[in-house]
Amino acid sequence: MNTLKKLFGTMAVLGLVSGLASTAVAVPFTAASVEPVLWLDAGAGVSTGTGTFTWADQSAGGVTHNATQTEANRHPSLQTNVINGHSVVRFDSTGGAGNPDWLEVADHADLDIGQASGQGFTAFVVASATTTNQMFYLDKRTPDLDYTLFNEGGNVKWNTGSGQQNVFSQPSTGAFHILAFDLDQTGASSGLKNLWIDGTPDDNNPQAYSGKGVDNDLPMYIGRYQGAPDDFIFDGDFAELIIFN
Repeated sequence: MNTLKKLFGTMAVLGLVSGLASTAVAVPFTAASVEPVLWLDAGAGVSTGTGTFTWADQSAGGVTHNATQTEANRHPSLQTNVINGHSVVRFDSTGGAGNPDWLEVADHADLDIGQASGQGFTAFVVASATTTNQMFYLDKRTPDLDYTLFNEGGNVKWNTGSGQQNVFSQPSTGAFHILAFDLDQTGASSGLKNLWIDGTPDDNNPQAYSGKGVDNDLPMYIGRYQGAPDDFIFDGDFAELIIFN
């Protein structure tokens, strides 16, 4: 049984699994049998200012994986009372002086998948995109792709290697949605993947893959495409990001 199924059976992850993102409320992970390696909650640990923007990791124990931005003109903003009275981190794809907003989380094995039998990865994003333009929620790659989640051509794509992507119709813009995605690797670079939006499974779940990309030593980017700091930038709000690995 994969990690996502275990979580669905033992807990309501931030109140997400019982309904749409509009019902999401952050709650402790005390009922869970596993802890996330990364938990970014816009209602906690967001530090703004003229120096470094920090979105502090709220996961318990282990290594702390804060999301940061040191360039002041690329800082996203903290917006309060946006989703059921809760805060969001708002990304502007145009940005100040033509410098769009994004964050990065320093590389660590906790955030890698790579190639190896027995690897697992489960993540949840609560976000609202403003447009249907191509934009990236998460991206971790060098020239080789470890994983990425992005909008393109009216679809949400969960991609873990060349051509190895789940595709789901992009949900309505300007509204919050829960994107849930996972991977169970049974071979060195093969296994099964799933993608859900607001609890609805992709028609191809579970999707077999056989070309998983290698891991890398570069940051995980939030709201940015790895290869182009000013292109394909996420425009909209992030309420939460949770990763189990």
